[in-house]
Amino acid sequence: MKKLLFLSFILITCSITGFTQNTRFGFTAGATLANYKVEADGDSETADSRVGITFGVLADIPIKKRFSFQPAIHFVIKGTQEKETSGGETEKVTLTTSNIEIPLNFLYKAPGNNGQFFIGAGPSLCYSIGGK
Repeated sequence: MKKLLFLSFILITCSITGFTQNTRFGFTAGATLANYKVEADGDSETADSRVGITFGVLADIPIKKRFSFQPAIHFVIKGTQEKETSGGETEKVTLTTSNIEIPLNFLYKAPGNNGQFFIGAGPSLCYSIGGK
């Protein structure tokens, strides 16, 4: 099911870009700062944030003069870390997950003095491909 969803996303993106003349493509890269909160049996536990990386590709597909569709696919590493003390010994515990994220954003672009101002929203699909 997840492979079918991913293939559908690729096919839709390719078909839309084939009909659009002004489609632009780009690359993204950066850092992530993630944290996890666990709630079980009435207890809540939060650990320290951990820095990860993200990189991916995106397409900007014009729909109307001020509107565009911006699908992307990103590889994202997220995680958390904490120190646990048990029996007088302190142990560092880390959690790292590798994810594929597919944001499907719709953007409104307003003209500005030195460029454009834009605002966007849309769903984001995430598939975890591993972790430790």
